[in-house]
Amino acid sequence: MTDKVRIGVIGLGIMGEQYVRIYNAHPLATVTAICTRGEKRLNEIGDKYGIKARVADYHELLAR
Repeated sequence: MTDKVRIGVIGLGIMGEQYVRIYNAHPLATVTAICTRGEKRLNEIGDKYGIKARVADYHELLAR
């Protein structure tokens, strides 16, 4: 079996959320981390899609 590609999404505006939804629906991909400056939006999307890794600084996400 092929391992899933792990994806981090930076920016959770309208399109960012759509990317999260689409990537998570793909059988060979999963969103493992998200990043946006607004804590409310970060938690909203993280909770909605079950994403635990949430950061406000994209440098932190890229360092993972």
